[in-house]
Amino acid sequence: MYRFFHVLFFSALIGGCQLRPQLPDDAIYQRGLISLDGGDILFQPCGRTQWQQMAEIPDLLRQEYLRFSAGREGLPVYIEGWGADGTDGWRVLEPRVIGGDLSSCDERFAGVSLYAAGLEPPWSVMLGEDSLVFNEPQRLRTLVFDKPERMREGEIWRWYQRLSDRKSGLDIALEVVVRPCRDGQGNWYALSAQLDLEGSVFNGCARYGDLPRLALASHYRTAAGAYLRDLHLLMQADGDVRLVADNHDGQPLQPRAGRWRFLSSDRVLLELERPGAAGKFDTQLWQVRGDGALVLLNDDPALGRGLELQPTGRILQWPEGRAPLP
Repeated sequence: MYRFFHVLFFSALIGGCQLRPQLPDDAIYQRGLISLDGGDILFQPCGRTQWQQMAEIPDLLRQEYLRFSAGREGLPVYIEGWGADGTDGWRVLEPRVIGGDLSSCDERFAGVSLYAAGLEPPWSVMLGEDSLVFNEPQRLRTLVFDKPERMREGEIWRWYQRLSDRKSGLDIALEVVVRPCRDGQGNWYALSAQLDLEGSVFNGCARYGDLPRLALASHYRTAAGAYLRDLHLLMQADGDVRLVADNHDGQPLQPRAGRWRFLSSDRVLLELERPGAAGKFDTQLWQVRGDGALVLLNDDPALGRGLELQPTGRILQWPEGRAPLP
């Protein structure tokens, strides 16, 4: 096991790869479809219905798009990666996945920080906040390792844990490095993974998980002039939420605190403190519409039904300290 780690360690150093790309402070992670048609570069975020114009893309993304689309202009191809908002639209800075179609937007890996998989033999790993789940379908084997240790050696991220019972123990180690990788369908990944299970080595690709949150924004508000008062919904990556009503009456604002969570891919449940009733909460069910707006689906004593909030903040990212590491 020790030797295995150091082989990967030195190969990563020689390759000069960086787990964390050098990105501007305002960089965000986003996923969706890209289409190249003549001189036009279009991007459609997952869960949205509108296409956005893009000014330019990295050469790597263009090359992979042409390879995947086999020269068919206008074919939508799935991508995800780090980028930044600019005056000319979203700019892709560091692709992380290239390849797939509209159905790839349904791959969400909810509750999973990192997902790795390979085909020779078939295997997969789901890395959560407190667990590492290894699956080997040909052997009908699933192993769950609690609270894996996480460490970094040079340019490599490693997760290690031992599964023990009264008779024996089982060691597992997952290592992820920024090195190009392709899966069985030819999709391109920026992250390569290698897993060692008691001397058996599994190779494959890795990608970020916990993707549903990328469909949300950090700030929503009512459209100007649409209502007698302005409502602001502030969502945080850790699940906290604030609903603030501005009645334009000169009175201090009284935000309602609460929590949010997904019920499905386009349904978000809010639990908000009830005004004047300590310890009691009201629930609101919101739909994430195709244009990015939130629409209130249930009857609410204060807000009624059908209230629309428009996204104005940046795309919601991962909680601080729990963002994908590589």
